[in-house]
Amino acid sequence: MHTFATRKYRAILGFGIPLATVLLSTSVQAQVTLVSQRTLLGATDFVDWGALGGEGTTVASPFNINSNGGVGLTLSEVGTTFIRANEGGTWGGNFALGDHLLYTGVASGPITVVFGTPVSAAGYQIEPANGGPFVARFRAFDNADTDLGSVTEIGSSHSGSDNSAIFIGGKRQTNDIKKIVISLDSAGGDIGRFSINRLDFATAAATPEPSSVTLLVGLTVAGGVFLRRRKK
Repeated sequence: MHTFATRKYRAILGFGIPLATVLLSTSVQAQVTLVSQRTLLGATDFVDWGALGGEGTTVASPFNINSNGGVGLTLSEVGTTFIRANEGGTWGGNFALGDHLLYTGVASGPITVVFGTPVSAAGYQIEPANGGPFVARFRAFDNADTDLGSVTEIGSSHSGSDNSAIFIGGKRQTNDIKKIVISLDSAGGDIGRFSINRLDFATAAATPEPSSVTLLVGLTVAGGVFLRRRKK
């Protein structure tokens, strides 16, 4: 009888812990989570487009740029030339006054960004060239070019330089985002014409979601309680 109970113990332990691990892994890695506020991205680095030159500078696509922390990035678009703009100058929208912007030019989006090292999160504010409502999309890919998922956000474009341009970003629990695609699903005019401001990103993986940790601990504790009762 003791031998049977011991085997039962091992069977439950052998099933319960791997199951918790699988569920935790699935919860952590299954999707890209929308981040709609810059302060919630957990950024550790950024790219300021002012490094490309003054307002009105044209930049051939593709181009390479280093982040503030020294990470190399490669950017490209459908068109052949990006344009450096400033909010309140060549761009009259709803970014913050003086923001350094990267503008796709005429019918040139989406923008593809390839990171020199994989990241766990990235985000930016975005606005189309034409006023009115729009839908922005953030899509992420890993080093094997596997689509990790995408998120969308609804925004409204207008003048005023009031820093009301929407922030859209994506976050994962692992450092496996190698490439992002920045685009618009819809807009009042050409969806290929838009600007983004500073690109923030995180090079450190985020802490596992509380719900996932709770699930793992709960399953482990439940298994232990069951085993104690079984032993009695």
